[in-house]
Amino acid sequence: MSEIRAVWRESKVYRVLLVLAILYGVLRLGVQGFYLATMLTPEALPDWVGADEPMIPDDLRIYLDAAERLQSKQNLYIQEEVTRMEFYQYAPAFALSFIPQLALPRSTIAILHTLLHIAAYYLLYKRWGNILQRLDPGNLKVLVSTLPVWLIFSAFWSDLGYLNIYIILALLSTLLLEAVLNENLGWALFWLSIILQSKPQWAFAAAIPLLVGKWRFFLKLLSASIITYILI
Repeated sequence: MSEIRAVWRESKVYRVLLVLAILYGVLRLGVQGFYLATMLTPEALPDWVGADEPMIPDDLRIYLDAAERLQSKQNLYIQEEVTRMEFYQYAPAFALSFIPQLALPRSTIAILHTLLHIAAYYLLYKRWGNILQRLDPGNLKVLVSTLPVWLIFSAFWSDLGYLNIYIILALLSTLLLEAVLNENLGWALFWLSIILQSKPQWAFAAAIPLLVGKWRFFLKLLSASIITYILI
């Protein structure tokens, strides 16, 4: 907060942009809440939708449908869905992680995941603050200067609408990056193992030791992650 106050005092343009971004964020959150509440209330939907039960965002629905198929020992990867964009395309362990949530109503799950996405985005900003400050204390001021952009970032709002896992993966990848920079093998392996069960391309931070000549740490992380992946 002290860094925000410092930049706020220094720049009138920043003050204007930050206020506008906050107003946009509040308005967008209100629209998002109204949209979700409408989807979760079948009687509030138009008749042509034909909904007789609460609707949830598409990507979350895909994850939960996959968990239900896995729980009932059905085919996890439905062939007729391959021609469409909306189909389950992750490892079985990812669907397995959603099975405990099936005990809750889908409307409750949608609300919880919405709050989870907002919390993940906040933590993403905080963790990058820690990383940049560790590299150079002056970098934190640069991050604070970009706060208005974070508040209007379209990828976050889109992810919040569909409840995909991009923002959560961005947070996990950031935590992996932080663990790699600190050469903390245990935490690096933990975050890497989670990422590999969903979107392996987000594991790019695991290659950073190669760029800085930390071959021993990289080989330890690589071998341990392979063993962990096989065990999972």
